Amino acid sequence: MNTHCVCKVTRFRPSHESGMTLLEVVLAIVIFVVGMLALASLQGNLTRSSSDSNMRTVAANIAEETIEGMRAFQVINTTVGKKAYDDIVDKTSTVTRGGVVYSVAVDIEPYYFLADRVSVSKTAPTGVTASSFKQADVTVTWNRDPDPNKTIKFQIDQGQSITAQDMGGGSIKTASIIPAILSLNNARVAADDDGKLGYPPVDYTPGAKPEIIAISLGNNKFKESTTPDPEVIRNDELIETWFDVITYSGTGNDAVFLRREEFASVSCSCTLRAASGSNADGRQPTTWNGAEYDEGAKVGKPFGVSASNSQSQYCDVCCQDHHDTSRGPDSYRPDTSSANGDHKHYSRKNGVLTEATVGKDYIEACRLVRKDGFFRVAQDFSLESQTAFPQNYLDDAQEASDYSSYVTNAVHDHFTSN
Repeated sequence: MNTHCVCKVTRFRPSHESGMTLLEVVLAIVIFVVGMLALASLQGNLTRSSSDSNMRTVAANIAEETIEGMRAFQVINTTVGKKAYDDIVDKTSTVTRGGVVYSVAVDIEPYYFLADRVSVSKTAPTGVTASSFKQADVTVTWNRDPDPNKTIKFQIDQGQSITAQDMGGGSIKTASIIPAILSLNNARVAADDDGKLGYPPVDYTPGAKPEIIAISLGNNKFKESTTPDPEVIRNDELIETWFDVITYSGTGNDAVFLRREEFASVSCSCTLRAASGSNADGRQPTTWNGAEYDEGAKVGKPFGVSASNSQSQYCDVCCQDHHDTSRGPDSYRPDTSSANGDHKHYSRKNGVLTEATVGKDYIEACRLVRKDGFFRVAQDFSLESQTAFPQNYLDDAQEASDYSSYVTNAVHDHFTSN
């Protein structure tokens, strides 16, 4: 039996795929353009905000500097060469920072304490000439550029920038009290370490005779060492000697500390190196200019490196800088012991001194002075004279004064003769 199956085959025709119409493309472009414009506007606003913030910071700094400058007066009445309280008056000025011109206006209002020392008045009481304090109002204004058509250096995107007119300007105002008291505690940034007013006064107790003898410098200033017996540290190869010198003004309970100078002497073992040909081998000696220590500049010259890790940490700077070919013969040594201005160096073996050559070890000793927190190699000591006397000689005030005069005169004579 044959069975026939008649099957119906259905054919499916693929439908047409849908695509983007012209309208959809246009809408996409519009959305993209609007988004880019918003981004450009945001970037421009950020640039403006950043620039404005920077200018306000600078303006605030200028206002603070102006107020601190007013506080840094030294006398009450106007005096040539000194800042005076009387000179704190209304004024205007300009300051240029980063290409921006800032206008500074200072408005001063004097106030006077009344008899109860609590109430104040803008009117001076009878017989009072100087105000008790002044209120200073400081206004700082700015404009990015006086030319409204000038393009400044802030790019939003390629080909577009912000103009000075777009940036506009701004102002800040601050106020402070300036008391009529000769105290510069609030103006330390404007003061110099010269022994004058400018630092909070620090009491100092001068040392007692005979251990410590003050050397008079004139103008009611004195120098003395707080370590008349220098502190000596010695441990195997480590040898250091420390002492300091204090400068102060006044005597007895009225003495005020002015400055401290710290010195050290070290003994070292070094390895000699030849000059590299650059100006970075080592420093010239740190020297006294009559008012402050001048740090030597880096120069090209022979130098040394520390030959041992067991010696003073300051041997690194001692070995490196205790050479000086750039300043001529060493005035503290006979010419026969120096070579082209740099003193000869020797090693000691079996009790015999041998002149060191490049690459060889040698022994060294340096006098160091602390400058800006770092110990630097100073000029060597020079023994000009030696005077011996019994210790009780300095018990008498007149004898101590005579000794002080002897020292200052000896230093003065040595200075003028050289």
